[in-house]
Amino acid sequence: MRALSKDTWKILRSCLQWAFLIGLCVFIVQLFMERGRPPQFDRESWTQRDGFTAISYGSLTRDEKPGLNSRQQFAEHVAAIEKAGYQWISTDDVISFYRDGEPLPEKALYLMMEGGRKDSVIFGQEIMGKTGVHASLFTTTGTLKSWNNFFVTKSNVAALAKSPFWDVGSQGLGLLPINENMPKVTPGYFLTDFLRDSTGLPAETEEQMRDRLAAYYKESFEPLAKLLSEPPKAFVMMPANSFNAAMPHAVKEANRDLVQQYFQMAFSREGAAFNSAVDDRFALTRVQIKPEWTEQHLMEVLSLRTAKRTRFSLAEGDTADSWVSFRTRVEASGRDIVLTPQEGRADPVILRGSNLWDNVSLSMAIAQKENVDRYVYLRYATPSAFLRVTLHGARLLVQERVPGQGLYTIADEIITTQPPWRFDILLKGNRLKVLLDGKALGPGFLPVSPTLRLGAVALGTDDVEGYEGRFGSLSIVRIPSLWRIESAGSTSSGSTASAKAQEVTACVVPLAAGAGAGNADAERVSRQVLRARAEGSMTIAALAPGNLVLDDSMLLIAPFSIEQSRRLWDGIMVQPLAQSSWKDVAATLKAIAAAGYRPVVRLTRDAAAALAASGITLPAEHYLLDFTRAEIPDSLWTPLAHRHNRNNFLYATAEKGVLYAAGGN
Repeated sequence: MRALSKDTWKILRSCLQWAFLIGLCVFIVQLFMERGRPPQFDRESWTQRDGFTAISYGSLTRDEKPGLNSRQQFAEHVAAIEKAGYQWISTDDVISFYRDGEPLPEKALYLMMEGGRKDSVIFGQEIMGKTGVHASLFTTTGTLKSWNNFFVTKSNVAALAKSPFWDVGSQGLGLLPINENMPKVTPGYFLTDFLRDSTGLPAETEEQMRDRLAAYYKESFEPLAKLLSEPPKAFVMMPANSFNAAMPHAVKEANRDLVQQYFQMAFSREGAAFNSAVDDRFALTRVQIKPEWTEQHLMEVLSLRTAKRTRFSLAEGDTADSWVSFRTRVEASGRDIVLTPQEGRADPVILRGSNLWDNVSLSMAIAQKENVDRYVYLRYATPSAFLRVTLHGARLLVQERVPGQGLYTIADEIITTQPPWRFDILLKGNRLKVLLDGKALGPGFLPVSPTLRLGAVALGTDDVEGYEGRFGSLSIVRIPSLWRIESAGSTSSGSTASAKAQEVTACVVPLAAGAGAGNADAERVSRQVLRARAEGSMTIAALAPGNLVLDDSMLLIAPFSIEQSRRLWDGIMVQPLAQSSWKDVAATLKAIAAAGYRPVVRLTRDAAAALAASGITLPAEHYLLDFTRAEIPDSLWTPLAHRHNRNNFLYATAEKGVLYAAGGN
């Protein structure tokens, strides 16, 4: 074959150069031009405060390739997600939700692209632009160069940060292993352990470990901060679920301190998609979408992660899939839920959809006595915020942990009978009752910390390799909020008969006009409060309509002192008039909260309309509305629910002025 002439080579080389330049221009245009419809966020109409769902893709290849997400799969998933009614949210929306209590849209979804791959941007933008999808790209700073064929570059990141379709977050320096090739030492990852010597002992002090991690977080943050108009706000910890493994406590605390120093939210878990209002924004979770998942499978996965559950029972068709597990295997065996620690490590397994539960009834059977701890968690929010019933052999403990404090034991009982045992647990407000074979343990209703308001139901065991913790005939039911307003007269109005005592979660007691020995009205208040306490209900003191001034003497309950009386009240309710100053109402509610009581407000329809028009947000924990949801138009309800937490709305029932129930949202 005759060799090409020198001139021909020049022409060919020029053609190749032009082809490369044209291809490069096409790529740049594809990457940076805002094609399609930008995302739209009608934030004034958002009223949801349950939480949000997060899903993540690791790639978006042009064609289907084994082990990788494809653009075709992504397009099918986006169509299914939008058809199911999910709405896209941004990083700022998540931060505002947790930090400021701002609402989210119904079925809020946070879309993540992990790994910082160019194909995720190029093919993702093409699909996202068709319907206004919003996503967050997480890139490792270790791959952030001036030019890279595979990962987004510095200039790419700077351009993406200006796009309405994208947020940019950090995925750290990359997945860096440590303690490799050392005898007797299991390899770990940079953020998860101390550097260790060949015997497994730490080869660095806590201070050196913190300095090492501090340098990592700085390098995870600063390269992006220099490229963006605002510093990166979101971080993804590698590897996923590190905080659910046996990470040394000092290393865990160093990570927590440093991630909060540099970022405003962080994902450290994978496997569950739903993040609730009581979750930690620095320990968020997402589901990493597998390449083989169809849109039908994705919808099934997302349907498991909602805040709408009201009960659990294997006998009624529930399965082991109802529990979120990271380090503990969960199985159903007949009517038993069985927990098995993996590799000698255990963590609480959480009932899906129970994250925002307040009042709950739980029953279970324990077939045999075992000298390994078995736990039932109630209102489990974080590892430092929960209420727990512990069974160890024949010893039963009721314990609670509130943030900033250690584990506190409320009750410690020795069971004198032999198994099998049947336990019934009832939690209402800040009262807990544990019954063994129908008989209450201890004095009956036990007081629990009022700071533990909401949280999931969870199960757990000790870290014992090969142990199987069994919870038999487990039945769990969320008790809906039902508030009763007591009669202001000297005799009962008969409202007690209208609802079983166990169903009432709070009693509102109108305060006496003047307190003192022998005062019939004061005696009525004392009687109603003590009866409510015996029922396990919260007790709420009601100021007279229009009154925004509380006199401590009004809280006196005979025959107790004023200090003792204060502890008998859980909350104080104000009843503003339509013409009331809403700034004054808000100030009164703040003062009630500062005094250690739950602030409650009761609104007539006229008062609610005046509040909606005022633009004021009331800092109340509960809202009693003297109307049903159907009786007010969206034009009134939406601004109320946008500014106030609709989960705490209780609406009038058929017995108006007496019973108020949650729901109707």
